[in-house]
Amino acid sequence: MTAVTSTEDLLAAATDFYKNLYSSCETDPVVQEELLFNLSLSLSPEEADLCEGDLTVPECLQALMACLLSSILPFGPFWALIWSMF
Repeated sequence: MTAVTSTEDLLAAATDFYKNLYSSCETDPVVQEELLFNLSLSLSPEEADLCEGDLTVPECLQALMACLLSSILPFGPFWALIWSMF
């Protein structure tokens, strides 16, 4: 395993890991354990509780709107206002 030295490398490693995590192909359990063991952040008990259960339509809409708004804000407040109406 090689060291991750940039944000791009970290994003690529995380993407590869999660693409393979739920795939039908085998993953390397040693690499998986190293990645999970070296995480420095974790959810609070309250945040973990929020992850339990099915996703609701309002939760999905809120997440989608947050993504849309963060991607259009550089284009000005007018577009942010328009997107916030949906």
